[in-house]
Amino acid sequence: MGEGMTTRFRVDRGLDGTRLDVAIVQGAPSISRRRARRLIAAGSVFVGGQRVRVQSRVVRAGQEIRIEDAAAPAAAVPDLPHVHADDDVIVINKPAGVPSAPTRQQAAGTAHEALRQWLRAQGQAAPHLVHRLDADTTGALLFARHKAAAAEHSARFAEGRVLRGYIALVEGAVATPSTVLDAPLAQGPGGRVVIDAAGKPSQTVLTTVLRGPISLVLLRPLTGRTHQLRVHLAAAGHPIVGDARYGRGPGPLMLHAYRLVAGPVEAFAPVPAAFVEAAARAGFAPPALAVAMGVAG
Repeated sequence: MGEGMTTRFRVDRGLDGTRLDVAIVQGAPSISRRRARRLIAAGSVFVGGQRVRVQSRVVRAGQEIRIEDAAAPAAAVPDLPHVHADDDVIVINKPAGVPSAPTRQQAAGTAHEALRQWLRAQGQAAPHLVHRLDADTTGALLFARHKAAAAEHSARFAEGRVLRGYIALVEGAVATPSTVLDAPLAQGPGGRVVIDAAGKPSQTVLTTVLRGPISLVLLRPLTGRTHQLRVHLAAAGHPIVGDARYGRGPGPLMLHAYRLVAGPVEAFAPVPAAFVEAAARAGFAPPALAVAMGVAG
């Protein structure tokens, strides 16, 4: 048993009017719905400072949910497979539900902390976080082994000199074979990102691979804004499958960072089983995914 963990988050507008157990799963992705129900029944969940034991209680946007999970280990995260490692960087294949680094919603159980502990066990220095993936996004996440590499790669990301390839399942038949989604983005209320003419310039290259009621697309962000791909696809009328915040949900989010090229570093992250299974249900066999990403086999 660990010393437990306190998780806090505010209900965003996309979850207004949902059940408490559903809101917990979306706001704290590391907690399963079964676990959420047990925590509610045990009196470990507080809404607006008040203990709530009813899992079907409706929550409202802006309310704070606090979870006192006494049984949670302080930093329990899944293994993080390495897809590239050299003297300067390590690239991991981040699983779903694991934040890249500590957030207000989840201070422990992050990819950064798990990698730090693994490196410490090897007698090596703590890693430096260079960029982030959303907690629900899977795939290639780069860490620097030392300050010089961190500065070098941070500059590459800031200057747009990093190629990032994503594969996604989106709702609906995407009509265009290739286009650039160009819409400025700004921080909106409740932690949501919105399209705003006064926002930061944001561009995403979209390539349609296969289309149907669900389409398989490749995405290449030309800028690196928070939730950029998710907001651009939703605004185009094709939200990413499983996106509870900008689409219809529920998860898991079918967005995977399969390729990362940063200077001499080139890494490919295999798609997770959940993505392969969802693609198969949509009629896209595993070979189609491999061909789409330019990966043999």
